[in-house]
Amino acid sequence: MPLTPIAIVRAFKYAMYFNGVNAYAEVPASSSLYLPGDFTVCAWIGITQVFGSWPGIVDNGRNYLTNWWFLGLKGASAPLAGIGFTDNTITEIYFPSEKIGTFHHYCFDVSGNTFFGYRDGSLYNSRTFTKTRNVQSLPIDIGRRVGSCDCSNVYVYQVLVYNRALSSAEVAQNYNNPDSPVKDGLVLWLQADPAYIQGSTWVDLSGNGNDATIYGAQLVQLIKPPIAILPPIATLPPIA
Repeated sequence: MPLTPIAIVRAFKYAMYFNGVNAYAEVPASSSLYLPGDFTVCAWIGITQVFGSWPGIVDNGRNYLTNWWFLGLKGASAPLAGIGFTDNTITEIYFPSEKIGTFHHYCFDVSGNTFFGYRDGSLYNSRTFTKTRNVQSLPIDIGRRVGSCDCSNVYVYQVLVYNRALSSAEVAQNYNNPDSPVKDGLVLWLQADPAYIQGSTWVDLSGNGNDATIYGAQLVQLIKPPIAILPPIATLPPIA
């Protein structure tokens, strides 16, 4: 069960809780999620603790130094975003530590040879690169790293993936309108709500059929005020 109440910055009713031990959700690899060109990833993430390692939050290949990832930043209550290159190097943007028990909106995108990181609707940092990105067809795991059990103790309200780079105005629009994101180029849209959970399936709202399978995660209800966590709405067994 979740241990830390979440103070939310938007009136979210639900969130998916990942316990840091054996809970995750996985989106299978697909042609629509193979992104060799410009792309964007956005997620609403609830920070529950100072991370003791570098666990996967939303990951598409950090263990293989490929594609892209959100990880927990070891020694901080913050995520980081990164991309991998064909020479087995990476570049990452470290976001600032957050107050424990808060949700924040993080986005990163690749536009040409620039890697941008956004926090709560505003540009936070950027990196330029000249290397070739290492792009492979891999699943997207939420709550852990792909190919390992390096799990994170976090809440996730929403995950969005686009096959193009969003503008700064579009990132701000997604931050200010979390339930009505920009649709152009959207190839994955997972939203934590019982209407979109069908058994162990977390339904992709983008129309691309990139549904996630849930293993051990809990859909929890959030109320405000007072801020509290209610018993799990949906609890699924860990994968055998």
